[in-house]
Amino acid sequence: MRGDGFSRRLKPCPTRSANKRARHIEAVRRIDALYLIERQIKDLSDEERTRIRSAEAVPQLASLREWAGRMQHETMPRANSARHSDI
Repeated sequence: MRGDGFSRRLKPCPTRSANKRARHIEAVRRIDALYLIERQIKDLSDEERTRIRSAEAVPQLASLREWAGRMQHETMPRANSARHSDI
């Protein structure tokens, strides 16, 4: 029956879905780490919050941005990656 074979081919590849899920989990983990810093420093003075953010959050944010850039480059179709490589 044509419908059965066609619909089977439309189902996502399990490996792709697992990779996508792993990327989503990693993104949430990295963002949650930034929110954790904010929760821990919420009662401190402005100066202390600024100092801790500079020491802890800024490097984590830079790492998140670098990781997101790699993920974007790895997951974009080849035709689009050259156009958007400066993002």
